[in-house]
Amino acid sequence: MDETGIDNNQVYEDTQIQNELTSDDKISVTVAELPDSGVHCFPANPKQVLVRRIVTIVLLPILIAGLILLLTQGSGYYVLLPLLIIPIIICVPVFIQTFLITKYRVAIDYSNKKVILRYMFRLLPIDFESFDARLGEPDQVERMLVRAKSMVGKNQRMYLILDDINSDACYQTTSDDLASVSDFLTLKEETFLISQKYRANDRKAEIEKEDLADDAISKLVNDVLEENKK
Repeated sequence: MDETGIDNNQVYEDTQIQNELTSDDKISVTVAELPDSGVHCFPANPKQVLVRRIVTIVLLPILIAGLILLLTQGSGYYVLLPLLIIPIIICVPVFIQTFLITKYRVAIDYSNKKVILRYMFRLLPIDFESFDARLGEPDQVERMLVRAKSMVGKNQRMYLILDDINSDACYQTTSDDLASVSDFLTLKEETFLISQKYRANDRKAEIEKEDLADDAISKLVNDVLEENKK
């Protein structure tokens, strides 16, 4: 660590990560400092939106026609109704959601100091004070797909975890979910800066250490009192 208080090892690691993320796409994103106001929106990938709309528009009439056909066949076929009703229930909100995520999947509200995540029809705001961002990684199935993509020369998907340290759940977005790789890198850069500035995860770790220390002291005091009683 130098005289300015910056951990040179951490700076080197962050630089390496940034180089790895941008090497394939030749994109460099730099955010000098966090804005004091305004909202930065990150819309969904338009191709992803279009595919979902086409699939739901094609499936819905087929499913509804099948449902009507089953209902006219008599009660003997009613056991098959869930096979059509459940997909219909899924398709309708998925289709409606495509119009919501075109505005944004993730937004950073600098005026109110919140990171806002869109999950289906819910908005999940996370205060900067409770926010943490880190690089994610694919699960086992996605790793196989990543290897297949790399073999055919396609860019690998990048993962970013957006976390509320006070909640058990966390949100993961990828470079395929957003409108462009540039948007993903900008989101990564800004969320990492928020994490570094507000240090929510570090503060939580410090509190947990203090709690453990207090527990250890309390245990020691109790042990001494028990010994004295003997």
